[in-house]
Amino acid sequence: MLATIITADNARTFLAEEGMTDLPDTMTHDALVNMAVKVSGAQGSQSKYATFLINVTQGNIDAGTITAALREAFPGAKVGDRHGPHYASLSRVRPDGTRKLKGARYEVPKTGRTTGPKMADLKRENATLRSILDAVAGAKTKADITKAMAPYLAMTATAED
Repeated sequence: MLATIITADNARTFLAEEGMTDLPDTMTHDALVNMAVKVSGAQGSQSKYATFLINVTQGNIDAGTITAALREAFPGAKVGDRHGPHYASLSRVRPDGTRKLKGARYEVPKTGRTTGPKMADLKRENATLRSILDAVAGAKTKADITKAMAPYLAMTATAED
């Protein structure tokens, strides 16, 4: 799988960043990828492996690919669907200029969760809640507040049943 994620140019750039600049031009793609893995020391832990993947691809990798690569590299370990997104988020620069993922030199761009089967329901519910809040904010009496809260109470009553 690594050979499909990491290009020869990515591996060569990564190795150059690690100080290996005198590599022969005749090295194969697989040899470059294997050397990059060995030089990185990524075999030891999932965190190091994720850091390696982020660095060698210069952040041009998505969270799902990180998860898939971790599953392949650590077949005996429990690698859940959230492993890749977790490491991707740790690679991002914090306001103080540091990263939580030690050794990460690049960050994986955020991908919003704007699609999916539940998104339409969530948007509709959000709009309803906003209209309820607007009605409560404009209420002048206790009766107005009770009337404005009726849709919310109806929503929560069906959610609890």
